Amino acid sequence: MTEKLTILKKGDDGFLVERLQSQLANWGLMDIDDIDGDFGGITEAAVKKFQGMRPKEKCEYSPVGLTQDGIVGENTWCELLKLKPNEIEMVVNVDLITKTQVEAICGRAIQHDALDDLNNCLRRFEINTPLRIRQFMAQVAHESGGLKWFKELASGWAYENRRDLGNTKPGDGPKYKGAGAIQLTGRANYQAFANYIDDPRVMEGVNYVAATYPFTSAGFWWHNNKMNALVDSGASCRKVSQRVNGRDPANGLQDRLNYYAKAQRIIPG
Repeated sequence: MTEKLTILKKGDDGFLVERLQSQLANWGLMDIDDIDGDFGGITEAAVKKFQGMRPKEKCEYSPVGLTQDGIVGENTWCELLKLKPNEIEMVVNVDLITKTQVEAICGRAIQHDALDDLNNCLRRFEINTPLRIRQFMAQVAHESGGLKWFKELASGWAYENRRDLGNTKPGDGPKYKGAGAIQLTGRANYQAFANYIDDPRVMEGVNYVAATYPFTSAGFWWHNNKMNALVDSGASCRKVSQRVNGRDPANGLQDRLNYYAKAQRIIPG
């Protein structure tokens, strides 16, 4: 069922305004440093500039021309989100993190499909507050080498015959080696993820998961380990990092802290 999107105007504030500002930044109409959750003069000017753009500069999805009033109603949301009017859903489906923000944190370009999976992950697993997003991004940025790797670099043969991972068939080690930003590993964990996501193709192995669910697979681990609750309790990045990398808490800690510092600056709130 579709619903009208929340109308935003000067004087509003909160997380939805941050999402609006992130979209405007994605269009190059606001600086990341101005994303603060307050719909003030800078945001209003950016909205008016967007509304005044020639149709060919936008998506031409709105049924009528946009009124240059600085108020973000249904037609303006259509254009900002590149949606047709009959595709509009609740504003909760606005991206929780933009391409601009991800790339500013990670220092590397993110592909469209991966960005979609990241936002699907954030929504699915309720990684939906600024603090949760910052902590999650710090961890996945480190674990993926700044979006460079979504498959474990080792061959995976070290996992062969690892019954604790459910690897009971010949070739399970390489087939079910680490995939995704927090390296889902082992036949049993792949099967649990396949059941959760309701996609039997997960059992095709590492290449499918890395390409299709680079972040959702990480969110599955995050959810199972109750990481949102840990973050909400006020845990530091150091403490979160210890939970993620429990076998060697110091491994990569400074890199994780560096990514977290970037995320604090780039994800406001």
